Amino acid sequence: MMYGYNWFGNGGCRFGLWGGYFGIWHFAMLAVVVLLVVAVVLVVLKRKKRASQDDVLDTLKRLYVSGEISEEDYLKRKSVIERR
Repeated sequence: MMYGYNWFGNGGCRFGLWGGYFGIWHFAMLAVVVLLVVAVVLVVLKRKKRASQDDVLDTLKRLYVSGEISEEDYLKRKSVIERR
């Protein structure tokens, strides 16, 4: 059975590890790209979480400065927010 040979003399239409177009280096490059995408997504999610935490702390500070909550309540709530 012939698979059809390409310019390089191998059966390029097959998807084997070393015999086709999709070689081991392609798998390695694909793995690197996937890891980079996952890393970028994790960094973006961490930044969003940090930004939302900063917004909450700013709101808490405004409540304390305006006198709506006591210092004890402010410190307690702040410690809870910073643990997350």
